Amino acid sequence: MIVVLCLSGCAVSRYQGKELLKESELSMQAGDYRTALAKNMEVYQTYREWLGDKALFQIGLLYACPDNPGADYEKAITSFETLAAEFPDSPFKTPAEVCVSILVNVRELKTRLQSLEETYDDKAQTLVRLEKEVNEKKKRIAQYHRTVSSRKAAMDSLKVQISDLQSRLEQLEAQLSDLKRIDLIMEEKRRTGQ
Repeated sequence: MIVVLCLSGCAVSRYQGKELLKESELSMQAGDYRTALAKNMEVYQTYREWLGDKALFQIGLLYACPDNPGADYEKAITSFETLAAEFPDSPFKTPAEVCVSILVNVRELKTRLQSLEETYDDKAQTLVRLEKEVNEKKKRIAQYHRTVSSRKAAMDSLKVQISDLQSRLEQLEAQLSDLKRIDLIMEEKRRTGQ
């Protein structure tokens, strides 16, 4: 009779554990990850001998789920590794090992992505700085061109003035030459007495 009671108690315990796992799955489908985790933890702690491997597998999946706001790949990996260590003959061992491999790859990819994003941010900041420098240099070049243009215009104006002054100088020299000739002629006439 004790054996029958023990067997019926074990059957009831397994049933209760399976019910908790079903409730956990429903909670997960409803997006209530915290409740789903709590129910799986309870199954793992209370019904470890019969359902611990399945509970650990689901705990790992819950922590690995990207929709879970409390997702934690390290905790997921720990759950899967614990399953493989504690339940070496479990049908969940191989899928757990596959999940660990995937999560390790994801973790490495995230680390690489973060590194690339930081590099991108650094390059983007450098690009912004260089663009500012280029714009400043363009402004200076434009100012230089305006200065050169205004100086060229001033030089052109001075060339015109110089040309005008040279023409005037030539006229004055011609007049001076004419005056000297007239003066010489008059001097000559005065000497000869005419």
